[in-house]
Amino acid sequence: MVPKPQGFYLRLQELPLPAQQAFMAALCERLLPNYVLYEQTTGQGDSHTLRTVLSLVWERLNVPNASIDFARQAEKLAECEPSEEDDSFGARRALDAVVSVSALLDTLQGDSPEAVLDVSRTSRAGVRAFIELTEGEVDAQK
Repeated sequence: MVPKPQGFYLRLQELPLPAQQAFMAALCERLLPNYVLYEQTTGQGDSHTLRTVLSLVWERLNVPNASIDFARQAEKLAECEPSEEDDSFGARRALDAVVSVSALLDTLQGDSPEAVLDVSRTSRAGVRAFIELTEGEVDAQK
């Protein structure tokens, strides 16, 4: 059973869809450097494609009638995922970026009403994981 959203997450769900999509796009922008760092340190990945897909998302948000094939963009995005065998911290954060952009694409194609919550939680969890990695366990109440 999925808990009912409260507080911040409830307010997110109450936003109009274009505002939710803009919020998700902004979070994806914050996640993109994680992917770039993963690519730079491992030689794996394709940040150019990820950047291009995210730029197309912004174009659609600015020009609602823009004709963009987001199903095709989702296919390109799937090719950017880190290898399943790579369980490194960097690969997990890179995967967070790809999954978040993918969830955003789903909303642009009319699917995934929970995407705004998923992307927000993914972003927050990545920050938390980084803090725990560098500073140690974070108090659950903060």
